[in-house]
Amino acid sequence: MFKSYIKTSLRIFSRHPLNSFIHILGLALAIGCCLLVYTFVDQELSMDQYHPKSDKIFMSTVVINQGDNNSKYGISPMAYGERLKSDFPQISNVARFENRSCVAKSQGQVFNERISFTDPEFLDIFSFALKWGDKSALNDHSKVIISEPVSLKYFGDQNPLGERISFDFGNGQKASFEVGAVAKRFKAKSNLRFGILSNFNSLAAAEPGFNPADWSGFINATFIELNDPADIATITKQARQYIPVQNAARKELPITSFEFEPWSSVYLNGQNIRNSIIGESDPLATKILVSLAAFILLLASFNYINISIASGAKRLREIAVRKVMGGQRKSLTFQFLVENLVLTFFAGLIGFLMAAVVFIPGFNTIFFGGLELPYQEPQLWFFLVLTVLIIGLSSGAYPALYLSKFSALKIFKGKLRFGTKNVLARVFLTVQFVLSCITVVAGLVFTQNANYQEKRDWGYDKENVLVATLPDSSSLQQLKAEIRMNPDVLALSASAHHIGRSWGSVNIEQSGEQYRARVLAVDADYLPTLGIRLKAGSSFAGGQSAKSGNVIVNETMAGLLEESSAIGAQFRIDSLVYTVIGVAEDFHHRSFAEKIEPAFFRLAEDNLRFLSLKVREGRVESTFESLQNKWSELMPDTPFNGSIQGQRFDFFLKEANGHGKLLSTIAIMAVVLACLGLFGILSLHTTNRIKEFSIRKVLGAHRSHLFRLIHKQFTPFILIALIIGGVISYNLMSSLIGQLYVYHMPITWLPVLTTIFIVLLMVWLTTFTQIRKLIRANPTQGLRND
Repeated sequence: MFKSYIKTSLRIFSRHPLNSFIHILGLALAIGCCLLVYTFVDQELSMDQYHPKSDKIFMSTVVINQGDNNSKYGISPMAYGERLKSDFPQISNVARFENRSCVAKSQGQVFNERISFTDPEFLDIFSFALKWGDKSALNDHSKVIISEPVSLKYFGDQNPLGERISFDFGNGQKASFEVGAVAKRFKAKSNLRFGILSNFNSLAAAEPGFNPADWSGFINATFIELNDPADIATITKQARQYIPVQNAARKELPITSFEFEPWSSVYLNGQNIRNSIIGESDPLATKILVSLAAFILLLASFNYINISIASGAKRLREIAVRKVMGGQRKSLTFQFLVENLVLTFFAGLIGFLMAAVVFIPGFNTIFFGGLELPYQEPQLWFFLVLTVLIIGLSSGAYPALYLSKFSALKIFKGKLRFGTKNVLARVFLTVQFVLSCITVVAGLVFTQNANYQEKRDWGYDKENVLVATLPDSSSLQQLKAEIRMNPDVLALSASAHHIGRSWGSVNIEQSGEQYRARVLAVDADYLPTLGIRLKAGSSFAGGQSAKSGNVIVNETMAGLLEESSAIGAQFRIDSLVYTVIGVAEDFHHRSFAEKIEPAFFRLAEDNLRFLSLKVREGRVESTFESLQNKWSELMPDTPFNGSIQGQRFDFFLKEANGHGKLLSTIAIMAVVLACLGLFGILSLHTTNRIKEFSIRKVLGAHRSHLFRLIHKQFTPFILIALIIGGVISYNLMSSLIGQLYVYHMPITWLPVLTTIFIVLLMVWLTTFTQIRKLIRANPTQGLRND
C-alpha cells in the first residue's frame, strides 16, 4: 500500500510540475539554510573537543585588577607552570605555551613564521597525530616539530626529517633546528594549532636572559591535565598562595586570583577571556543564524501550506471519487502526508546539495570561515532525516486534514465554497510578510551600515600611509635612510608601536584613582606622518628626549583626567610621572565593533620596529613598489613585511559587508517565498470565484474593478503585516546592530519605509500575474467549467 502511495505521489508531481517545483524549491532553500546553521553551530560547540582527554584538560587564567573592574586573561606567569607541577600531585601533566615571531629559512625558502615553544607534555595532553617522526622529538632542544602545511611550503612532498631550518628572531638572536617530526593536517574543528613547535627551554635562543622561574614574565598559556577533574576546585583554592609572589614581581598588574577554565568551555567562553590563544566563539552570530534559519523554515512551510490548499482546488473531483469508491478520510490524509514526505525527501536532497555547493562555500567566502559539512558524522544524517520528517509532517498536516474533510456530495453538487473561510491561511500569509519585512529591513540596515563604516573617519589618514614592520632597529634606520630620498615620500616616522598593529597596556594612577590605558611609543614625527589631528595643546618637538615625560592623550583619556583642562595634567605609571602636552582626536585602533579605549602617545626610547611613510596622493602604489625594492636590496634574506595602512581594517570591513550580503540574500529568499505564498492564496481565491468573475466580465466589468475585488481580500492583511513587521524590525535592528558595533550608522525609519515600498511592489507584481491571467481568460470557459 505504501508503495502505491509513493507511485501516486510521483504521478501527481508530474501532472503539476509548476506547483511541485515551487514546493521543492522553497523547502530545499529552508533545508539548505538549516544545514548551514547546523554546520556552524556544530563547529562552535565541538571546537577542539576531539582530544580524548578533553574532560581532564584545563587552561590556566588570571584575574587582573584594572581600576574599577577585574578582567580574566588567558596568559599566565612563566614560573607558574613549574610550580603547579611540583606542588600538586593531582596534576598529571603541565604544558607551558609561548609564541614568537621570526624569519625562517630552509632550502632557499624564506618566510615570516610563528614558532611555538612548549613542554614535551603538550603532545601527551593533546592528541595531535604525526605524519612522520615521533613526538619524542620535542624532548630534544635541537629539534622542532612542524605542521604538514609548513612541511609542504619548505620541502614539498618529500619527507623532511633531518632537514634544518634557520630562525632569525631579530636583534641578533638566531638559531637553527633540525626537523624531528611532522604533524598531520589539523582537523577542521581545531582552533589550537601550531606551525612550528619547539621545546619550551629553547625559548632561550629567542629571548636573552630567559629565566623559566621568572614571575614577572607572562606567557601565552599554561595547560594542565588532571587525574581526576573533580580536583580542580582544590587546586584553584590552593593556587591563591602564588598571588603575593606574583604581585610582588609585577606590581603594575595586580592579580586577584588564579583560575582554571575547563577545556570544554575555553572556546565557548572565549569572549570573556582576554588574550586567549584559543580564540572565541560568537554566541550572537549563532543566535542570529539560528533565527534566520527558523525564519526561512517558517516561510517555506507557510508557503507550502498556502499553495497546497490552493492546488487542492484542482483535486476536488479526485477526492470526491475516492470517497465514493470507499476511501476513508484517514486514508486520504495518509495519502496527502505521503505525498508531502516524498516531496520533502526530494527537497532534502536538493537542499543538501545547495548547502554543500552553494551555501557553505558562499558563507566561507564572505566570512573567511572554514566550515565543512561533517559527512562522516552520523549526527549530520540524523539531523537531515529528522529535519525532513519534521518539515514534511508539520507543513503537510494541515493541508492533508483540510482537503480530506470535504463531502463528496457537496463536491459533485458544486455547493462547496472552497477556501472562503480559510482564516488560518490568511494568518500564515500575514506572518510570512511580517517575517519578510524584518529580513528585508535587516538586509538594508546592515548593507547601509557597511557603507557607513567604509566611509567613516578613522581619526587619521589611512589612504596615503604605508607601514613596514622591520626585524630590528638597525635595519629600520637603514631602510629609513634609503626611502627618505624618494620624492613621493612626504614624511617618515619610526615607532615601537603602531596603530592597528601593536600597542602596550599600562595602569594609570591619578589623584588616587586607577584605570587601564593603552600606550604607543613613537618618535616626534609619528602624529603628523599619520595625519593624527590635535584638538588642543602641541605635538612633540623635534629632538625632544623620551625622558621628558611629555605625552599626548586621546579624547577618551582626556575625559578621564580629573582636570578642568587636560593640558598640563599629570599622571603616574609606577614611579614615573607624565605630563599631558596635547590632546589628539580619538582614533580607531581596532574595528568599529570595539569601543575606543583611553590611549596616549609617548616618545620611544628603543625597540623601533615600525616604519611609517606619508606618501604623495596618487603615488601610493608606485611608492609601495619602491619600498619593496629597497627592502629586497637591504634585506634579501628577510621576507617583505609591509602594507598600506588602509588595508589594516579590510578584514573587519569585509566582515561588515558579509553581514549585509548574508542578510540581503536571506531577505530576497524571504520575499520570494512570501510572494509564492501569496500566489497560492490568489490562485485559490480566483479558482473559487471563477464563475463570479466570468459573469462580471460578461456584464462588462472593467479590469480595474476586478483588480479592486481581488486586492481588497488581501490588502488589509498585508498592510497589517507590514505595520507589525516595520515596528518589530525597527526596534530589533536598533538593538541588534548596537550589540554588534559600537560605532554604527544612526537607525532611522527610512529602511522600514523602503522595505514597505519594496514588498508592496512585489505584492503588486504577484497579484498582477493572476489578474492578467484572469483578464485574458475566456469567461465562457469559466462558466462552462463551473
